[in-house]
Amino acid sequence: MDKQSSCILKFHDYIIRKMSFQVHPTYFTPDPDQASLATSVRHDVSIDEKNQQASVTLELSIGLPNEEKPNPPFTIHVVLEGFFSYHADGNVTPTFDRVCNVNATAILFPYLRSIVTDITKIANVNPPLIIPPVNINKLLKHDDKTAG
Repeated sequence: MDKQSSCILKFHDYIIRKMSFQVHPTYFTPDPDQASLATSVRHDVSIDEKNQQASVTLELSIGLPNEEKPNPPFTIHVVLEGFFSYHADGNVTPTFDRVCNVNATAILFPYLRSIVTDITKIANVNPPLIIPPVNINKLLKHDDKTAG
């Protein structure tokens, strides 16, 4: 890779900005079909070129009522923000923005997965909800389509 297109993204920390978990009043037995819970993922990236810093916000909602499950067993809503610094040679280009967007989201997503598992485990949801690994490129393309 030539020097003009190199990018170093450094992850510093994350914070949970918002978190909620609610069990539906009629839930008392394990739901064998947790995989069909409606899920929504949104992301937002903010780049501060002057200070070479970026923040990424991931917002995950699970268990949204839908036609298939009008009364899901539980709902989870988490907003997670991650903080990054970067070193980019030259100006921030759309390619740079996209690379940092994908990489920063890929770095943060396992933390979001872990939070969901921990919440459901602590709440005694049996079995705890484990979000499988996700193709971030595919996720972001879907998010771009639904946002625009």
